[in-house]
Amino acid sequence: MALTREQWGEVRATFDALVDLPPPTRETRLTGVDPAIAAEVRRLLRADETAGVLDAPLWQEEDAAEGYSSLSAGAMIGSFRIDRLIGRGGMGEVYLAERSDRGFNQRVALKMLRPEAVARGPLFEAERRLLAGLEHPGIARLIDGGAAPDGRSWMALEYVDGMPIDAWCAAHKADLAVRLRLFLEVCEAVSYAHARLVIHQDIKPSNVLVDGDGRARLLDFGVARLVEDASGDRTATMALMTPEYAAPEQFEQRAPTVATDIYSLGAVLFELLVGRGPWRFEGASLPTALHRLLYEDAPVPSRMAAGEPSPPVPAKALTGDLDAIVLKAMRRQPGERYATVEELAADIRRHLAFEPVAARKGTGSYVARRFVRRHRWGVAASAAGVLALIAGAGGFAWQAHRVAVQRDIAEAQSRHAEAVNRAVTLMFADASDRGLAGDATAEQMLDDSSKSLVATLDPNAPDSTAVVRAIAELYGEIQKPAGAIDLTRRAIAKGIGRNDPVELAELQQLQGVNWERLCFFFHWIAPDASTATRWKVVLPMSIPITATSAITDPTR
Repeated sequence: MALTREQWGEVRATFDALVDLPPPTRETRLTGVDPAIAAEVRRLLRADETAGVLDAPLWQEEDAAEGYSSLSAGAMIGSFRIDRLIGRGGMGEVYLAERSDRGFNQRVALKMLRPEAVARGPLFEAERRLLAGLEHPGIARLIDGGAAPDGRSWMALEYVDGMPIDAWCAAHKADLAVRLRLFLEVCEAVSYAHARLVIHQDIKPSNVLVDGDGRARLLDFGVARLVEDASGDRTATMALMTPEYAAPEQFEQRAPTVATDIYSLGAVLFELLVGRGPWRFEGASLPTALHRLLYEDAPVPSRMAAGEPSPPVPAKALTGDLDAIVLKAMRRQPGERYATVEELAADIRRHLAFEPVAARKGTGSYVARRFVRRHRWGVAASAAGVLALIAGAGGFAWQAHRVAVQRDIAEAQSRHAEAVNRAVTLMFADASDRGLAGDATAEQMLDDSSKSLVATLDPNAPDSTAVVRAIAELYGEIQKPAGAIDLTRRAIAKGIGRNDPVELAELQQLQGVNWERLCFFFHWIAPDASTATRWKVVLPMSIPITATSAITDPTR
């Protein structure tokens, strides 16, 4: 059962109190302690007494310039002449060597066991056998092998003249796309090895060189194992691994799987993106380092980059997809990581193609954003097309509305003209019937014909209102509003416009307008006179006899 944060605090406190005490005293002090906490403290105490790689600082690697080299320049190993020492590992030394025989020149990286590591000969032989079966452009190939005069095994590997991937990216100020491309090349090489049942178990930046052509090359299968043989003794493997890039199960000495390499790939990707590894143990005690590696989740890359003074990739570029990809690759439980290296690489390619990545449980909005980002030009063109269609449809609708309005205006003007013609025709016809056509003035003809005109109009006819309005407008032209008032009153009383609220409102509006005109005449003619005096002046001038009763009795 996993311990809580509070329980781990007790574990650290108890360990610090017991680590310098003799074993009998430790057991006495552990009496009465919670069994789960006591068991963890005992495990840490045993680890503290064990000599191994963890006794040295976890973040340092052995420098080839330090210590000795067992071979001097000019020494012959097989067909190869030693030039100089270029690297030292947990069990081997690597020399730059050159073969020159029968006109055949070749530079190689010659690796052989260190004198003090002769007991690890079987592991060295296993590496040589594994490399013999790997032929991939991303893996330094095996060229030759044998035994030195002193009995130590050696092998000649393809010499890669390059820089560690992290150092190369820093020196070339590589952008995000270049870093991801190199990482995909590493994934391709590891995937090839996995397809041949080989687990590397020590993937780290120093084991990936970028050559002069800018291509990533995977090196050092010194602790690699065949999957079918992964359940064997792992004591030597644990002693040779690099803790900062090792998966938690490697510390617990569980059987390695492809997920072990996937974790290490996630740690390498973390360093390429942030500029530093996911774990830093400077000044940390062994229990603290183990606790972090075994029980803490890897830090979020974007948050770590945000705290760096000058990260190689801006934190904003890591937020989202790349955070999720790294964290999925570095899950503490192997079953929660990517199932294969190819799945990890596929997610990187999806990110580069602006497609939804599998590491994120994408919501609809996330998938939509990825689609828009991936097809931004097409979406922009489609949006522009839609806007153009909308604008065109709007313009067409507006133009159609204008045409309809113009049509309605034209029809209204046509009806008005017809009404005026009819009104004038009726007026002259009525005057002719009454024998007034020759001598009558326009005012007389209007007064006489308006009396009989309303009586002849059909209230249900669609043009009756227009005829009444036309005659009322003629009254307005001769400045006789009272006549228009009498006309519209008679028309409304007969029921003209009763079937159309708009036409009825027009007749009522004509009444109101002409009443305003009539009131204006009153004040204009005699502004200081009494009302009765005004009526005496105005009525004979402007109102027919029939209109006098309409004014004096508005109810009529």
